[in-house]
Amino acid sequence: MNWILAATTGALFGVGVYHMLQRDAVRLVLGYSLVLGAANLFLLACGTREGTAAPYVPAGEAAVDPLPQVLVLTALVIGFGVLAWLAVLVLAAAARFGSADADAWRDLRG
Repeated sequence: MNWILAATTGALFGVGVYHMLQRDAVRLVLGYSLVLGAANLFLLACGTREGTAAPYVPAGEAAVDPLPQVLVLTALVIGFGVLAWLAVLVLAAAARFGSADADAWRDLRG
């Protein structure tokens, strides 16, 4: 993994964790999305190949491992579903309690 991908992954993860620690629930959803993107970028960067030649495989030799791409594709699909569910949950809670502040939700329990 080169340093640009490593710095981008670290920055996305750091900003995502920062947003997930805020009290606003919309920032929680945004932070989850950024951490998910950082994890996908990390998995994709781990599967990169060094060199200038294309990774074509002659007959009878070992093939290129497609596992990182499959993991990222699966994580994107599952992450998008969880992100949509989380966004709907936050919007419903904000509509019910009149605020997107997670601390206010704790105080409004009956």
